[in-house]
Amino acid sequence: MNLTKLIQLPFYSTSNHEEEVKATWTELFFDLVFVVAIISVGTELGRDISLLGFLKFFALLVPIWWAWMGHTNYTDRFGTDDVLHRFVTYLQMITVSLMAIFVIGGFDNNFTPFVLSYIATRLLVVLSFAYAGYFVKGARPLTNRYLIGFTLALVPRFIAIFIPNTEIRLALMFLGIAIDLATPLFALNYQKLLPVRTSHLKERHGLFFIIVLGECFLTIIPKAQDKDFSLQVFSVLIATITLTFSIWWLYFQNVDTSKLKIGYLFTITWSYTHLIMIAGLILLAKSLGEILAVKEVTEASIGVFFNFSILLILISFALIDFTTTFNGERKFMEQINNLIKLFAGIIVFIMLLFSQEINIFLNLVITICIVISLLFIDTFLKRRQMQDSL
Repeated sequence: MNLTKLIQLPFYSTSNHEEEVKATWTELFFDLVFVVAIISVGTELGRDISLLGFLKFFALLVPIWWAWMGHTNYTDRFGTDDVLHRFVTYLQMITVSLMAIFVIGGFDNNFTPFVLSYIATRLLVVLSFAYAGYFVKGARPLTNRYLIGFTLALVPRFIAIFIPNTEIRLALMFLGIAIDLATPLFALNYQKLLPVRTSHLKERHGLFFIIVLGECFLTIIPKAQDKDFSLQVFSVLIATITLTFSIWWLYFQNVDTSKLKIGYLFTITWSYTHLIMIAGLILLAKSLGEILAVKEVTEASIGVFFNFSILLILISFALIDFTTTFNGERKFMEQINNLIKLFAGIIVFIMLLFSQEINIFLNLVITICIVISLLFIDTFLKRRQMQDSL
């Protein structure tokens, strides 16, 4: 923060969207609060492992992630990191902390306080865009559409407070999610006039990804500490480290060697893909934790849980590869790499269909072999690409 000017009006420079912009300390601290809320959603899922439980999980996860996206997108375009910006961030940290508290039982007795906390968080984002639109005239066509879309998306959630039926509440929550996610798509032409800083966006998503990945790993440790050390505990610990390390490697290998394709639709798809990735990571951590405590669910349920999480992660990697390119060109090696990831996803999907017939530890070994194979193939192909580009 520049202490020589405590209040700085929001601005957007059309000449600096390609410059390297680093995440601020405020943003990094802000991420930690959101990660607590996101990890708490996994705890809520453990109370109801069923199709309805999965739908509730996504209905609670998406609002938390979308609140983070709102702050991130505003900061990328108009953030000044002045006193006022930090104060609004501070208020959002309070409302997100409340969401983290009320997400447990978020579709039961805590539904109303969770939704009200989310509405308060999003209203702060809406007011921030209104503030930017007031002072940055060129941004008004975009910010006005954001104000309409994001405010409209809060209406179904508010109505859901007064409806006790769980299925109708779910439908209204997903309606709000659909309006939220569709709003940027209906403003594509205006987003092109105010492009995001792709270097900053990649860094923000990358930092958030690695914090979530680390927290997912840490959720396994307390469960291991509560059990007598055994071959089962050691096996799950090794599997957890192997999978998280491989996922980390695959993700950042893409970030380091590729760039986003030209076109804002690719940028939006790339950003939205991280929601699928985060959902997969939370489900992976939850399933590995359940393997340590098999008495909580049946072995068959754990297998479905585990394979579905890996499938989401592989889908995320495939979409990330689709929206990025190496040195700005679509090379033959990239196509091979994408086909291999698609083939791996098909194998995991088949395992998901027959997960009730496969021993959970055999399932774990096969999955680790698939992920490690993808890692070696991806590394080899990207190395070949780098050599070809020299």
